[in-house]
Amino acid sequence: MRALIAVAALMAVVSNGLAQEFKDETINALTVDQKSALLDALLFAVADPFSTQVLEISALPGKEGDFCGLANTKNLNGAYSGFKVFKFSSATGKLSIDAECK
Repeated sequence: MRALIAVAALMAVVSNGLAQEFKDETINALTVDQKSALLDALLFAVADPFSTQVLEISALPGKEGDFCGLANTKNLNGAYSGFKVFKFSSATGKLSIDAECK
């Protein structure tokens, strides 16, 4: 039984970034490490991180490692809430939804 729980936990950790849907090619603006940090931040920032849709990611001029984009997340009722602006700092790992991107 312990082995089964350990395998289930490992699968959840390994697949954490595989379920988010990047709706366009702008995700390529981020490095592999930045993508990983963004996916990790999503795990703690939204109700259902595995169904989050992300698009229009762009770097903030003059702010190395800061990005803005749009995220469509599900609320606690399981319905998508609509695309909202997010700001992500890969240096700190901070993700703010409904943020002002400047």
